Amino acid sequence: MMAAAGFDQTRMTAAIQKLGETVGRAETMQMLLAVGQKLGEDRFVGGGGASGGTRYTAETAAARIAELKTDSTFISRYLAGGNAETKEMNDLHLLAYGNS
Repeated sequence: MMAAAGFDQTRMTAAIQKLGETVGRAETMQMLLAVGQKLGEDRFVGGGGASGGTRYTAETAAARIAELKTDSTFISRYLAGGNAETKEMNDLHLLAYGNS
């Protein structure tokens, strides 16, 4: 799988081992776990049209954020670091409020 992603497995393994020697194996695994949890499949948020995506304006994105904040299941997953929930909230914030 690493080769398919463009990584040299030998170099990656050596780097992970050196990191483990520096900060410890448990800390290294925790860091890699955190990185892996933050990565996720990309998801289409806006655009509409034939692809079936939802077209958001700044106002509708803000309204969707408000709606999601009242959804206890969504909030539980979001606060637990859910990839899909974090991605959706980040995308909506970008659409609603820009980069600021």
